[in-house]
Amino acid sequence: MSRSEKAPRERSRFPEKWKEFRAALYSPHSSFNPWTWIFQLSQAALNDVLNVTRINQLPWNILLVSFAIEIQSLLCLAYVMSLRSAVVTERWCVAREPCAWTWVHDGIVLYLFSTTLIYYVLSVKSCPGKVSQMCREIPNTSSVNPKDDDLTRYHPSPQYSLCQTCQVYRPPRAHHCRICNICVLRYDHHCVWINNCVGLNNYRSFVLFMIHLTVACWYGTALLFWPFYEPLRERVKQYGFRWLYDNGTGVLNLPPLWDLILLLFRGIRTERTADVVISQIVIDLAYPILMGVGAVMSAFLGYHFKLMSMSYTTLEHRIVMDYQLEHHQRFDRPNPFDKGSWYNNIAQVLGPQWLWQIWISGAVMNSTKPEKLS
Repeated sequence: MSRSEKAPRERSRFPEKWKEFRAALYSPHSSFNPWTWIFQLSQAALNDVLNVTRINQLPWNILLVSFAIEIQSLLCLAYVMSLRSAVVTERWCVAREPCAWTWVHDGIVLYLFSTTLIYYVLSVKSCPGKVSQMCREIPNTSSVNPKDDDLTRYHPSPQYSLCQTCQVYRPPRAHHCRICNICVLRYDHHCVWINNCVGLNNYRSFVLFMIHLTVACWYGTALLFWPFYEPLRERVKQYGFRWLYDNGTGVLNLPPLWDLILLLFRGIRTERTADVVISQIVIDLAYPILMGVGAVMSAFLGYHFKLMSMSYTTLEHRIVMDYQLEHHQRFDRPNPFDKGSWYNNIAQVLGPQWLWQIWISGAVMNSTKPEKLS
């Protein structure tokens, strides 16, 4: 379908959502949750902005995947080209020549970079687990679309369900992804950063990618802390804590953007970058990136470990939270997939010896085989 044919169908959602918000706000008979409406209004406003600016028509799936790989590669290259000698060798080696500490940090950086990149590529390229098109009939049809009482008693439901779009019977925990337009086994969510669904076959590699990326970010943050903090403390003592001063770029002491590009990519020094130390510029750029990504990934990783410990997927947990917000009561229904302990629940995803196998490349991937549900 061409863009000219699709454009007239796109309508502004925010005015309609605003009317619904006002109706719910002044209605004495409906339960009003402000956080739900903040999320819905923000989502509608963002959707309208994307439709007006046409930003959503850009190939974001390819751009985000390429951006993620490039950032990982650039940080590893920055260590090899600059940080290895300016941080590791200068701090731990007396003669400022490669020593044992240099090889230790080289091994850690190489290990974390390779495992992070491998698990990321596996998450991107692996099929999440598609429900077979042969599943058009199941032995016991009474287990399809059970009574509402059963649906409210058990969640996630241990029953088969019929997908109206694909016209197949989905095994328990399988759901239809509207973006990929397929039914995914043990559907967790669709991740734009890997341009793929996270499901039965690639959830393990997705979690391993988050683990190694988080460790890599905090390792880099710890490695660069003093080289970043000491010059910053001296600048704050000299100029005060100001975001803008003589070079116009703030407390990171970075040159103006164009001068920075010329220095890093062309090796051309201008009047403002005549006395600039390149290694310090790399540290000032890498440290905030590592710390910011590490903080975000720590939150995501903690959330997914919480879900795995309860034997929930992201979609199932969201449904439970929506139920609690709507009914104003705790969801205390039994989870039929709960193995009784947090360790055993995590072992369903990462394998029985996951505490030590997650650090050995390939050990977790070969420890357990995904269960064939279709």
